[in-house]
Amino acid sequence: MDVFINEERFSANDVEVAMAGRVLTGLRRLSYNGTQEVTGVKVVGNRKDAGYVAGNFNHEGSITLLVEEVLGLQATTAARGDIRRMPAIDITVVMFKGGVLIKDTLKAVKFLANPRVFENGNANPIDVEIPLYIGDIKYFGS
Repeated sequence: MDVFINEERFSANDVEVAMAGRVLTGLRRLSYNGTQEVTGVKVVGNRKDAGYVAGNFNHEGSITLLVEEVLGLQATTAARGDIRRMPAIDITVVMFKGGVLIKDTLKAVKFLANPRVFENGNANPIDVEIPLYIGDIKYFGS
């Protein structure tokens, strides 16, 4: 993809997220990250690394949904009243602007918690932040 100078950039309005067979309308935030374990190799007679070994890939993330979206997911037969009981699902993230389409897929996603936080005097919508297990991330549709 070319780097565009002085043109409109992607924003949250350009993102569409789908999971469990439907586009999420109550999504407030989605965060995901892939890392790889890398360890330096030490050798006798040298205080600097002589190289490295690359280890496992790890993936983590979280999703913040409006409480109504969580309740809707929990009402599905697959969840049986608790989103932690849902089978692993894929989450598709699509960004589209000016003919450029970017698609990431989070594979084998499981909800790790089923939290609720209610605050007195808070007139804002009720958000539910849920940590995610992510089996793999396919960046750019790879």
